[in-house]
Amino acid sequence: MSTEVPGFYVTVHRSLTEPMLVAGIPPKIAIGLGTVAGILVLAWHFYALIPVLVIAYVAAATVCRRDPHAFDIIFQNRGPRRYVP
Repeated sequence: MSTEVPGFYVTVHRSLTEPMLVAGIPPKIAIGLGTVAGILVLAWHFYALIPVLVIAYVAAATVCRRDPHAFDIIFQNRGPRRYVP
């Protein structure tokens, strides 16, 4: 089944259809990992955590490579439940 209408054709730029990613992961995850790394490694000199943060980044990038909307769904379902009275 074709969704094209004869006589109408619109090109859509790829940036409008794909989610915005920073270094291959969503901005919320990138800011969170960067903040945790900055606090624990730079402020507290807890250098043993660097491999754990790298593994967390690689895991998040792998999840986003398979499904770019995975973290959007997780954040959407994490909020408070809203029931209609």
